[in-house]
Amino acid sequence: MLSSETVSRGVLAPLAGDRLMADRVRGAIADAILSGQLKPGERLIELRLAAQLNVSRSPIREALRRLALEGLVVGEPHRGFRVTSLTRDDLIELYALRATLEALAARLAVRSATPSAIQRLGATVESMRSAARRRDMRRMAALDMTFHEMIGEASNNGRLIRILRSLRLQIRESIAINLMYDDPADVVVQHEQLLQALKSKNAMEFSRLMEGHVSAAGERAIRGMSGDGKRLVEVATP
Repeated sequence: MLSSETVSRGVLAPLAGDRLMADRVRGAIADAILSGQLKPGERLIELRLAAQLNVSRSPIREALRRLALEGLVVGEPHRGFRVTSLTRDDLIELYALRATLEALAARLAVRSATPSAIQRLGATVESMRSAARRRDMRRMAALDMTFHEMIGEASNNGRLIRILRSLRLQIRESIAINLMYDDPADVVVQHEQLLQALKSKNAMEFSRLMEGHVSAAGERAIRGMSGDGKRLVEVATP
């Protein structure tokens, strides 16, 4: 539950404008969840959120419904919404789904990725290399997420893109940055291999590499949680 102190200082900055859309409210609340300002298990009081964002309760209600569909919040009968708390079992399920679906996205991307999309992926890998040299883990996490989002978009399958985006959002809320990368330089090599498989138009190899890559990331994330789902180190919110 948001404390009176939290409400007074405002976790969420007011959003001005009479024509504020529910997706802007949804974005503000999602950012607060992913940055750790709104904690796992914390109750989300419509009236207080509306006051912080300087909007009516209607877009708050709609935004919370959307976030519930995305898995970032949970609705409870007669109690409203709270921020989702993921357990180890939740992460196991989410990563199993993500590994399978990203492998599918990889196969589809081989057929539909454009030269400009491949060029952007290459630039992202180079940026990852620079971040790895600096050991800038937050930048690495952001670029890693961008790389996978671009592969999803290259699949040219709208439903698959939306499902993967939802899975990544839920995972991102709980991942620990210190456990994402055992060896940052090796992560860059893995992404180079993924990119090379895409360039070579080898759908089966690209799919195989992608599934193994995501599964390994899942194993690291799962190791980073205690049995009750509590995070052991800082949250990965690029």
